[in-house]
Amino acid sequence: MRVSSAQLAPLRLQGFRNLFYAMLGSSVGTLLAAVALAIDVKDRTASSPHSGLWVAAVLIVEFLPTIVVGLLLGPLLDRLERRSLMIAADALRVAVFVALPFAPNAATVVGLALVAGLATGFFRPAVYAGIPNLVPDEELRATLEADMPPFPLSYFDTGIDMPVGWGDRPCGYVLLGPEFYGATAENARNRGWPVREIGGGHLAPASRPVRVTEALLELERVLRTAPAPPRFAPPAWPAGSPGGTASRPSP
Repeated sequence: MRVSSAQLAPLRLQGFRNLFYAMLGSSVGTLLAAVALAIDVKDRTASSPHSGLWVAAVLIVEFLPTIVVGLLLGPLLDRLERRSLMIAADALRVAVFVALPFAPNAATVVGLALVAGLATGFFRPAVYAGIPNLVPDEELRATLEADMPPFPLSYFDTGIDMPVGWGDRPCGYVLLGPEFYGATAENARNRGWPVREIGGGHLAPASRPVRVTEALLELERVLRTAPAPPRFAPPAWPAGSPGGTASRPSP
């Protein structure tokens, strides 16, 4: 079997290379441990007619949990921090083999093998799930770039027409760019809408997310407690982006 340079290309990435060598060492250790456990159980049950069953039990509890955990606990594993999960699983396997010499009988060895198998069952899915984060998918990146073409900065200074009908409901107005939307904000004030000015322009939700969130929550509290202003006909807003709005919650 020939190995192409493309297949080895991910090894040029430091993160993937570190994971590869860690997995290599861990996998070798896991296989050696499986052999050691099987030999240990065989020696402990050499005088028993069921020695073969004990060895089979060790092998089953070492490898079956990997399948069971992957099938039944996959969604749970996706919600856990992968690096911590991998470290904890490997540490548990180390603890199992440290305890192995103190096992009094074959049944205890099988129990320890089960714990090691469960740890492996958690370890491997975490590894495989983390690989896409280490190796960029050039095809996927090209697709995303095609769907999101770059825009010049001047694009974010252009106005966006306000949706028709917003004047029928009480709203709040977050003013992100007073130099562009001062007239729009004044229109909102004339309609009795609370206005909060924070500056920052179109990119404020990205550059000042905490301040924008605080302004929206403040408007929500004001709208929830303030009496409803008189209804207006659908507004004829000048072109301009509101920056952010918050409508009165429904009762």
